[in-house]
Amino acid sequence: AHYVVVESKTDGPAQNYSQSVDTGLEILRSYGIELPSEPTGRQVRQEKMQLKIALRGRSLLCLSKLPIATDEAVLAQMKLAQITLRHMGFCKRTALMYMLGYRMFRISLKKKVVTNVLPSLIMYLGAPLRSAEKYDKASLYANVGKLMLDRFPEEKGIEFIKSKCALYAQLVPLWT
Repeated sequence: AHYVVVESKTDGPAQNYSQSVDTGLEILRSYGIELPSEPTGRQVRQEKMQLKIALRGRSLLCLSKLPIATDEAVLAQMKLAQITLRHMGFCKRTALMYMLGYRMFRISLKKKVVTNVLPSLIMYLGAPLRSAEKYDKASLYANVGKLMLDRFPEEKGIEFIKSKCALYAQLVPLWT
């Protein structure tokens, strides 16, 4: 139901992605995921450092080896984070986008599970890197996303297609 509330903020001609992001953050707070609406660079770096500590020297590829989640609360958090993160990209709230992505990776590592929307989260974080011409980092996100996406072959719906499009967009360099 929370997913529908966040998604409904973008229905109609107004498509208010910023309001959708704020609603998503508010609902994520009810799950115990506290994020500032306008994080500073220091806060984003701090979140990234906490992710590196949680990874314990491993690559993001370790996420692709975790078991698939069955807990409804974890599934709901990840689904809500995925739509909120996507809308952050549309309204150019990149710092917040990275902060939420890093936090969801940490939650996945802490709970030792992955969900079918985690590949989307990973690939959405790679898109700004590609735009900034950081192709090595963007391809790392794309490769991890592809490995994870391959773990969910039964998921051939619209999210699967969006994830595949994001994946292939990151693997092709921008030609200007």
